[in-house]
Amino acid sequence: PSVDPGRFVRTTFLVVVPVALFVALFSEIGLGYAFLAWSRETGLRHGELIHGLRAALVLAVAIMYFFDVERWHSYRYGTCFRNAWLLGTFATVVLLLLLSADAFAYGTLFLFVLFLPFYLASLKRLTRPSEKPRAYSAALAGPLFLVSLLLGTGFVVWTRVSIPWWWDPSLHVAQAVKAGCVPDLSLARDCDETCLQTDGTVSSDNDCPNACHAAYDGCLHPLVLWAWPLLCAALLFFLSFVCSFFRADRATDHDLVP
Repeated sequence: PSVDPGRFVRTTFLVVVPVALFVALFSEIGLGYAFLAWSRETGLRHGELIHGLRAALVLAVAIMYFFDVERWHSYRYGTCFRNAWLLGTFATVVLLLLLSADAFAYGTLFLFVLFLPFYLASLKRLTRPSEKPRAYSAALAGPLFLVSLLLGTGFVVWTRVSIPWWWDPSLHVAQAVKAGCVPDLSLARDCDETCLQTDGTVSSDNDCPNACHAAYDGCLHPLVLWAWPLLCAALLFFLSFVCSFFRADRATDHDLVP
C-alpha cells in the first residue's frame, strides 16, 4: 500500500532506534561479549535470584491460566490490575533472559522477538490511536523491509572490513576463546594435547583450528553473537512480509494489533 513519504521516513526511524539498540548491546558489532561476560558473572553470583524469578514466572502464568486473565477486565479496576500483572510478567521474562544469557544463547534474539511487537503496538497507541489495525500494520511493511535490507547490508560490509569474510574453523576457535567457552575434547577426536594452551583453550595456530574447532560445537555464543545482525535482519524481513498482507482493502481486521 502507498504510504506518505514523511510517514515512511518517521516510521523507518522509529524502527531503526530499537534495532540499533539491540544490535549495539547484544551482537559482536557492539557490546555482545561484554554483555555475555556480565550475564555469566551476575548469574553465578545471584543464582538464587534466577531460581526465584523462574518460580515467580511459573506462578504468574499459572494464575493467569487458572483465573482466566481474559475476564479480569470485567471486574472493578480489573483492566489496570491485568495490565500491571502482564507488565510484571513481561519484566520477569526480560530479567530471566538477561541473566540466563550464558545458558540460553538465543535468549537476546528471543527478547527482540518479544519486544518488537509490543513496541510497534505502543507506537500505534501513541501516534495513531484511531487508525485501523490493518492499515497501520500494512504501513509498517515498507519501513521494516528497508531496515532489514540496511541491516543485512551493514552486516556484509562489517564482515568484509572488520573480521574474516565467513565463518570458518579459525574464526570459530578465536571467537569461542573470546566468549569464554570451555572446549569439550570428546567432540574433537583429532585434537591432541599440543593444541591446548595453558589456560585450557585451543590454540589458533598451525592446523589446530581445523582439528579442534569441533571441541567448541557445544558453545553457540560465538556464532550467535557474530550472526546476530543477520538473524535480526531475517526476522524483520519476515515481519515485513507478514505486514504486506494486511492491506486495507481486504477483509476485517479483527485483533491484528492491540
